[in-house]
Amino acid sequence: MRLRRTSLLAAATLVAAASGVAPAFAADPTPVPLQIPHYAHMLVDGAHQHLFISEGVGNSGILVTDFAGNPVTTIGNEPGAEGMTLSPDGSTLYVALTNGDAVSAISTTTLAETGRYSLGAGSAPLSVAYASGKVWVGYGGSAKGQIGSIDPSTSPATVSLDLAANAEWYAAPLLVTSPAAPGTLIATDSATEPPYLERYDVASGTPVKAVRTWLQNSATPDSLQITPDGQDLVMATGAPYYHQVFKLADLSADGTYTSTAYPNSVAIAPDGAVAAGSNAAYADDVYVYAPHGTTPLHTYDFGYSSPTLAADGLAWAPDESRLFAVAVDTYGNNPTLHVLLAPEATGTTLTLTGPATDTRAQQLTLTGKLSSAGTVPAGTHLTVTRTDAAHPGGTPLADAVVGADGSYTVTDSPQTGGANTYAVSFPGTAKLLASSATTTVQVSRAATAVSITTSGTGTFNYGATTTVTAHLGTTYNGRTVTIWEKAGNNGTKVLKTGTVDANGNLVASAKLAYNTTFTVSFAGDYRYAPASASKRVYTHTAVAEAQSGYYASGTTAGVPVKYFHHTGHPTLTATVTPNKAGECGRFQLQEYYSGAWHVLSTSGCFALSASSSVAGVVNLGSNSTNHLFRYAAEFVNGTDNTNLATWGAWQYFYVKS
Repeated sequence: MRLRRTSLLAAATLVAAASGVAPAFAADPTPVPLQIPHYAHMLVDGAHQHLFISEGVGNSGILVTDFAGNPVTTIGNEPGAEGMTLSPDGSTLYVALTNGDAVSAISTTTLAETGRYSLGAGSAPLSVAYASGKVWVGYGGSAKGQIGSIDPSTSPATVSLDLAANAEWYAAPLLVTSPAAPGTLIATDSATEPPYLERYDVASGTPVKAVRTWLQNSATPDSLQITPDGQDLVMATGAPYYHQVFKLADLSADGTYTSTAYPNSVAIAPDGAVAAGSNAAYADDVYVYAPHGTTPLHTYDFGYSSPTLAADGLAWAPDESRLFAVAVDTYGNNPTLHVLLAPEATGTTLTLTGPATDTRAQQLTLTGKLSSAGTVPAGTHLTVTRTDAAHPGGTPLADAVVGADGSYTVTDSPQTGGANTYAVSFPGTAKLLASSATTTVQVSRAATAVSITTSGTGTFNYGATTTVTAHLGTTYNGRTVTIWEKAGNNGTKVLKTGTVDANGNLVASAKLAYNTTFTVSFAGDYRYAPASASKRVYTHTAVAEAQSGYYASGTTAGVPVKYFHHTGHPTLTATVTPNKAGECGRFQLQEYYSGAWHVLSTSGCFALSASSSVAGVVNLGSNSTNHLFRYAAEFVNGTDNTNLATWGAWQYFYVKS
């Protein structure tokens, strides 16, 4: 099943001139199957980073894992291992062996049993707790429940039974103690509802009843813990459908933690945060509260219907960075471990602002603030990096330190011009989610001169070649330029890219087919700004002409001519390159007389064909005999301005009778 995490406090960050980042801790960890048949209880050994997980009645092992749920070992021959407690120094694990009628002692260093204390046949111990130098045991199989103790300081250890005078437990009671309440032992029914709740004074070594109360509206208890301040007791009792809080002094009601149906687990962190768990199939399994909080910091759901949270299935890591939760199927089998990271973490907001522009090599100042619904400690360090053209991978700067109000400053003297991007990051803690912010400052750069020239006059025939020379002035560490070419309506393409020579020049050549714009661009370097310059040249079309309808060729008046009869139809066909289909082609006819050429007519526009051709026909008369003529075609740019208007060459013809 997938673990779903929701939060009533925003975990995403909002930043000014910046962007948020994902939480520092995984919000959706993968459940770890525990290779044991059944789950009973879990205990955290912070010193060795171990979890001890007992398998319960009918089984004989204690699984040991690391904090990620990876198995370390299984301690065998622990029949019916149930409740567990640690010695005050953390060196010894004490385990109630229900099927073994004993309590075992296990070294937390070697993970091997070092002692076993028998309580007698049929004692069936269920729960253990450490206080006042003794291990207190809740036991009682077929008989009524009782409280005993083991004094491990004697040799051999002293086992004392039936210590609770007038005990009124119908089965082995659940016990809980806390260093925050020295000399205090809390006991409650493990198999009776409504249950009794009782506080004993065990400072003398013998339980002395102090307070006893009947929880008339409660179901059977599954889990209970004393708060770190020693003031309260939090219980999960199946019903009512919330977690109950009682004052330790007199066991009177002292508030609640809202959860859902069938509360079955409670775990209290060293800082007082409460994890309240239930095994309702169709609701969240775990609710995490700040001490005496009324709104959960986070909730967790282990899936729809099954699995659900195991009874007494919650435990905190000592540094509150993790909450361990065990989910089981309907029968308490097939347990899986969920390692809930940063269960108390609240969202943070990190802002960062700075000037839009600044001067290179001069100090600039950026400011920001780290804020959260949780407490942001003064002195919190933020990592700062600067990314620029010279350092695309980023350069670490001195940490920014958060003040009492969450504000901070960053100072820097950037040596590289252009975009300088500053990134500030808060890595997150067990109580605060990570966040980051960025802002970009455009740092000034000096100007350099670029120019571009072409050979020729700037007007070219179709197919001519021009030499393009780009020139780059003074720069710092960049001497590369690119010459771009945009010919006619074609897209811009790179003509040449390269490093300029010792004179600052880069030379290229281009064959011209259209009016063309050449542009040189310098991308800029660490201290000089980008720059560009352009030059446009103009290109004629090629107009190829051919005469038809003549009967002979020759020379007249020193020019090559075609000969036509006066009844003929001189025809001039012009083809324009590049293709100008649909554009204008026109003709002009001239006659030679009186020692000069005279215009007879100029036609209107004729649309060039799909093959970019057009034909002009001359209608001759009898009075044209023995006359010399010439005609030429012209491409006229109308809607097409990618080439200059262009005349073809004069074509000559002579008319005979």
